[in-house]
Amino acid sequence: RDFCLSRGLGDVYKRQYENWPATEASALVDSAAVANARSCPFRGSGQQLWRNMLLAERVASCRGLDRADFMVLAPGENTALWREGSSEDVDANFRRVLTPQGRKRFHRVRLERVWSMLGDAAAGPGANAWLAAFREKYLPMGVGG
Repeated sequence: RDFCLSRGLGDVYKRQYENWPATEASALVDSAAVANARSCPFRGSGQQLWRNMLLAERVASCRGLDRADFMVLAPGENTALWREGSSEDVDANFRRVLTPQGRKRFHRVRLERVWSMLGDAAAGPGANAWLAAFREKYLPMGVGG
């Protein structure tokens, strides 16, 4: 946390979004692991994962749900989210600062795996148009049949 604060990340988010207090209260993000990290685990893509994981937990709490799951659906070809620079593994770095429960609740899913399920679930007027628009926006050419 001190490393993040020294780089300015923490100050901005603490004032605007209360991410640090939410991190300290989180059952999914391990604040001790964050404090002991060699560098700020929330730089680059990790920042968005952190904020979304906290948001999922907060929404579940506000709605009285038993648990929060956070899932990232992305085409397999989207490697930019998961690699910072030439070798940093964003997924592994993020999982290092999650509690055991958080690691169970964080899911990285290739969009190609759910494409057929979307087709089966989408029924009724407009479903084909919706699927076509979804595919055009989120799936590279040739993926998903």
